[in-house]
Amino acid sequence: MTGVPGRVLAAAAPRFPDGPLTIALSGGADSAVAAWAATRLDPPRRVRTVFVDHAWEHSATMRLAAEAVAEALGLPLDVIAIAPGPTETDARRARLAALAEAGAGTAIVTGHHRDDVAETVVGNLLRGAGSTGLSGIPASRPPFVRPLLGLSGDVVRTAACELELPFCDDPSNADPRHLRTRIRHHVVPALAAAAPGARDALVRTARILSADDEALERRAAQFALAVEPGAVRIPAGVLTTQPPAVAVRIVRRAIRLVHPPYAGSATDVAKVMEAVSGPASELGGGVRCEREGPFVTLSRRAAADAPPPVAMDVPGAVAFGPCALRIARSFARPAPVTSPGRLRLDPGLGDRLTVRAAGAGERIAIGGGSKPVREAMAEAGIPVRLRPGWPVIDVRGKIAAVAGARAAAWALPDQSRDCILELITERSSCWTR
Repeated sequence: MTGVPGRVLAAAAPRFPDGPLTIALSGGADSAVAAWAATRLDPPRRVRTVFVDHAWEHSATMRLAAEAVAEALGLPLDVIAIAPGPTETDARRARLAALAEAGAGTAIVTGHHRDDVAETVVGNLLRGAGSTGLSGIPASRPPFVRPLLGLSGDVVRTAACELELPFCDDPSNADPRHLRTRIRHHVVPALAAAAPGARDALVRTARILSADDEALERRAAQFALAVEPGAVRIPAGVLTTQPPAVAVRIVRRAIRLVHPPYAGSATDVAKVMEAVSGPASELGGGVRCEREGPFVTLSRRAAADAPPPVAMDVPGAVAFGPCALRIARSFARPAPVTSPGRLRLDPGLGDRLTVRAAGAGERIAIGGGSKPVREAMAEAGIPVRLRPGWPVIDVRGKIAAVAGARAAAWALPDQSRDCILELITERSSCWTR
C-alpha cells in the first residue's frame, strides 16, 4: 500500500502484538485508523471493537460513528454503557476499567498518537506529576497498546480521510470546559509559537523520562507483594528502607493489583506511606489501606459472608475462607515446633473434624475459663477484615482450635501421648513481583 495510509501501516504494524486484539473505538479518526491497521496485519489477527458510552451530551453521535466505522471495516462492535464520571479523571478511570474488563484475554488497542503525548506531558506537568506522569503515554502497558504513538495527529487524520473512513470529530474535544481541550487548542500552540519545535521537545522529554521511569520500575519490581483474594500486602519494611522514588512505585503497583488498572493518585500514595505508622484510611475506588502486623495491606472487597462448614479428614487438608489448612499425625517426641501456624492437638479428637467460621459471641476454652474467639484472633494478629470467615475447628459442637491462633485447653494433647495431631495453617496468598 502506498500514500499516507501505507506510511501509517508501515509504522504501526510492528507495534501490534501477536494474538487477538480489542480496539477501543471512539468513533474519531484516530481509533478508526488503528482499527483499519489492525485488519491489515500479516499474519492476520482476530479483531473486535468496543465503544464505551459515557452517556455524555455527544455520546449518541459518537456511537453512530463507531458503528459506521466498524461496519465499514467488517468488524464486530460491542457497546458498553457506563455512568458519566464527574471529572475527566473519573471518566478516564471508568473507561479504562470497562475496556480492561471487555477486552480480558486480548491486547487492547487505543488510537493515541504523538500529539497526545505532548498534551499529556503538559497536562501532567500542570498537576505536579513526577517522572511517571511526565513520561507521557507508554507505547505498551499491558493490556493496553498504542501502535500509532510514533505518528503525528495530522498524519493519522490524513490517513483516515484518504481511506474514506466514516469517522466523526467529537464535539466535546472543542469544549473549553475540559482542561485537555484548553491545552490542545491554546497552551501547546502558544508554546510552539514561543519556541518552534516545542511539541517535538515535549515528546523527546517524555521519551527520556520514560527511560528513567523504566529503570526505577525495574528496581521496584524486585520487591515481591503478597496477593490474596481482594487484597494486596506490602512488607512495611520495604516502604521504610527503599528510596522514595522506588517506594512510590511499589505502592502504585500494589494499588494497580488490587484495583486494576488504577495506579492511585498522589494523595492515595501518601496515605499508603503514612499507614506504615499511622491510621487506616480510604483510597480512591473503595480501597482501604491499613497496617496489619509486618504488612501494609490494601483491600478492596468488603468482608465476605462466612463460608459453609466443611469436613476435614485426619490426616487431610481443606481450603476455607482465607486459609489453607492441613492436619497430620506427628510423633510427640521430639516435640514438633509450636507456633500459631502449627498447633498441637490431641489425637483423640477423631478421624474427621469440622471446619467452620465462629459465630458471634462464641468463646474458646482456656486454662481456668474461656475467652471470646475474636479476642484470640486479635491476639494472633489475624486482621479484622478476615475474622468473619476465619476457620475454627469444631468437635461435637465445641471449638477445639482457632486456626493459626490457639487450641482449646481441653483439645491439647496429653503429655503421655506418643503421637499427636498437628494443625498447620497458611494464608491463601501468593507472592508476585
